[in-house]
Amino acid sequence: MYQNNVKLNYMIFYFKLVPLVIFSFWSLDSISLLQPLY
Repeated sequence: MYQNNVKLNYMIFYFKLVPLVIFSFWSLDSISLLQPLY
């Protein structure tokens, strides 16, 4: 039961983390794409 709960917490953590990482990479990518315009 405890082990299962830990697994669930990790899943929740990763589900929160993944969009954040994707968003940060996307914004970095868009910044690098906009760089030649300046």
